[in-house]
Amino acid sequence: MNTPFFIAKRITGLRSREGYSGPMVVVAISGIALGLAVMILSVGVVRGFRQTIREKIIGFGSHVRITEFAVGNSLESPPMKKDADFVPILLQEDKIKHIQTFAIKPGIIKTDEEIQGVIFKGAGKDFNWHFFEQNLKDGTLPRYTEDSLNISTDIVISNEIAKKLRVGVNDTLVSFFINRAGERNPDFTSPQRPPRKFRIAAIYETGLSDFDEKFILCDINVIRDLNNWFFDKISGYEVLINRFDDLQEVSDYADMAAGFQYKVENVRQLNRAIFDWLEQQDINVIIIITLMLTVGVMGMISALLILILERVQMIGILKTLGMNNQSIRKIFYMRALYILFTGILAGNIVGIGLGVMQQQTGIIKLDKESYYMDTVPVFFDVWGLLGINVLTLAFGLLALILPVFMATRITPLEAIRTD
Repeated sequence: MNTPFFIAKRITGLRSREGYSGPMVVVAISGIALGLAVMILSVGVVRGFRQTIREKIIGFGSHVRITEFAVGNSLESPPMKKDADFVPILLQEDKIKHIQTFAIKPGIIKTDEEIQGVIFKGAGKDFNWHFFEQNLKDGTLPRYTEDSLNISTDIVISNEIAKKLRVGVNDTLVSFFINRAGERNPDFTSPQRPPRKFRIAAIYETGLSDFDEKFILCDINVIRDLNNWFFDKISGYEVLINRFDDLQEVSDYADMAAGFQYKVENVRQLNRAIFDWLEQQDINVIIIITLMLTVGVMGMISALLILILERVQMIGILKTLGMNNQSIRKIFYMRALYILFTGILAGNIVGIGLGVMQQQTGIIKLDKESYYMDTVPVFFDVWGLLGINVLTLAFGLLALILPVFMATRITPLEAIRTD
């Protein structure tokens, strides 16, 4: 019979009621479970927040944007050919999911009482509507065919713009456009083009006010017509990829495939301030993990010290009967591992359970104007969960060293004195 295992089994568990053993086991397990659950939820919420914001920013554009080089900081870029030579090369890359064309033009929309400066983004028949389908609030999204003889006047606006201008689906908006310097003007009399009328086909809402208050989707042929472009001209290409982790690799590949003639920018470069802010959230997670690990380790050490002190007489008797230090260490290692693994199991059940409940129900709400979303987002990554559990286990094992070492230092004579 394995004597250390037999003894450890008899004195380990929540059933022990001698002295402070039972309550201390409960306290130690609860401390580990609570700390692990808080770490799991903290990492899940921060990852969910980052992913949600990131997906919304990408939804307004793409992972990688390819345009002609432009002079100055104008929102509009020079036109480029629709069927560029590098597009088939990019489509051969497995990491690239979709490539779509776009065109951009600033404008001013007006109602009888309100006025708003916006950016019109022209979408073609290859436009990926998935993001706007997820954030559709009212109406039906149009499908632009790029028919040069039948330019659609349907547009998609944000709920924020709709509230400011007090309009809804099927209402009409009047928009004014200004030519860029040097752009050919059909009437040669004024830099301002005649106003255009549009019908609101759909209203979206993402919660990103910096984007919602600016972007309006329209037929790409509207932009072409306003700029007097041929119908094979575009502002650029938007590249969507399968995994965000491949962003830099795909960006470098696109830069090489497009050549020096074109400007290749990824979403990090285009929105550097937002992504820097998102990365700063990792500091909060590190602080929380450090505090929880500290609390868990201190609780573990305290519990084991009390459990060992209560077994001083037992240790002395075992040593008198000839048990060596290694066997005594095994007894308390097994007892400590029971506490550690029970706490880890309970922490995972509580942390993951609460996270999944929030994912499914969205029970905890947020102020959308302040946090860009109406519920607390939670995202669990398998490797992230594994890393938290391994870190907790590693620090828990380190916490065993001092108490177990003290157990082996007890002599039979000291055990008799404590009687």
